[in-house]
Amino acid sequence: MIVELTDEALIKLQEKTQQHENPNIRIGVKGSGCNGFAYEFDFLRGEPDEDDLEVNYGTFSIWTNQASVEYLHGMQLDYQYHGINEGFTFVNPNATASCGCGESFSI
Repeated sequence: MIVELTDEALIKLQEKTQQHENPNIRIGVKGSGCNGFAYEFDFLRGEPDEDDLEVNYGTFSIWTNQASVEYLHGMQLDYQYHGINEGFTFVNPNATASCGCGESFSI
């Protein structure tokens, strides 16, 4: 498994994918931001690429492209509540630094 889901993240992903016509999620990494990399996390648009990896969770699947695997391996996706704010959080043991806004990281 490339990305581990906490119980909270699994519940929220099940809720969100049931409300959407597409039950497929894409998680990846792209070059961006002040630290060099940014996470991609959205519904899969169109068909997955031929070499994408799929992890099926029954009601939804998470797709990751091959180039992102080394940056995401061992990462945990969590869903956290902070006062009135809530959202998905990436806990990545491969990241050596991240920016103050949490949008980018470096390896």
